[in-house]
Amino acid sequence: MFVDCLQDHFLKQHVTTSTRKHSLLDLIFTSDPDMIDSVNVLGTFGSSDHNMLQWDIKVGTTQLHTSRSILDYTKGNFTAMRSELSRSSWTEVLQGNTEQKWAVFKGILDHQISIHIPRKIIVEGQKRKPQWLFYKAVKLVKRKHKLYAKYKNCKHPAYMRAARDANIEIRRSKRFETKLAANIKDDVKSFYAYVSSKRKAKPRVGPIVTENGDMVSSPSCIVGLLNDYFSSVFTKENTDFFPTARSSLVNNNTEVLTDISFAEEAVLNKLNLLREDKSGGPDDLPLRLLKIIKDEIYVSLTAIFQCSLN
Repeated sequence: MFVDCLQDHFLKQHVTTSTRKHSLLDLIFTSDPDMIDSVNVLGTFGSSDHNMLQWDIKVGTTQLHTSRSILDYTKGNFTAMRSELSRSSWTEVLQGNTEQKWAVFKGILDHQISIHIPRKIIVEGQKRKPQWLFYKAVKLVKRKHKLYAKYKNCKHPAYMRAARDANIEIRRSKRFETKLAANIKDDVKSFYAYVSSKRKAKPRVGPIVTENGDMVSSPSCIVGLLNDYFSSVFTKENTDFFPTARSSLVNNNTEVLTDISFAEEAVLNKLNLLREDKSGGPDDLPLRLLKIIKDEIYVSLTAIFQCSLN
């Protein structure tokens, strides 16, 4: 009756090799005989006595890949960068008002970043291994499947050794999540990046339709539209009249705090307290970099802060 039902619905069964010892118990059915290209019988999955099946499906889908370039700080030459920054004469180059000094300071850092920190290409939408799985574990799992395809016997000594090594390495890889959770107070960014990668739905802002009916997808245009909308609901104050503030000074306004200075040690302490897992801000200067080169830049930052206050 089962076979008759399959024939009545014109279904094709593609598995021809035993999947549990010498029995064929795991089946693959399709309505199109040419939909399945090849079926491979792999080793057992965990403690199950059934073999895994791997097959290729011919479908006409289009996958979009987007790439972006990011800085690879793991390969940065911070020793050379610190050496060049230590030779910089900040007193001579930081001239003008606060904006001019900051532009010169940021220009020097951007130049050092472009020289000493390489870039790498990140391709989004491309199939990759799970983040928690080490490359060594991937290699051992592939070796296990290769040995099963060669011997077709789960009891073969070579396959059993390969399966044992793969299982040990997979268990070791799974400790990644435990370490990530234990280190959440010091590295919040990595924790939530991993959680976000496990989500099936990826919520995004945009594209947005303007009042004229135009579709806007550029991030800068979307930010501008949202900012205009939020500012439109703010209360518009009367700028022609400002109330007079009551003075809080004593002794006939003679005790006025007019001299405020920044201490270099205080700026250095603030640099030491930077969290590397936080965002770098609108100037796009990573906090990890600022913390590494803190001994070379805290004097110049103190001068910029003092100029801004003055």
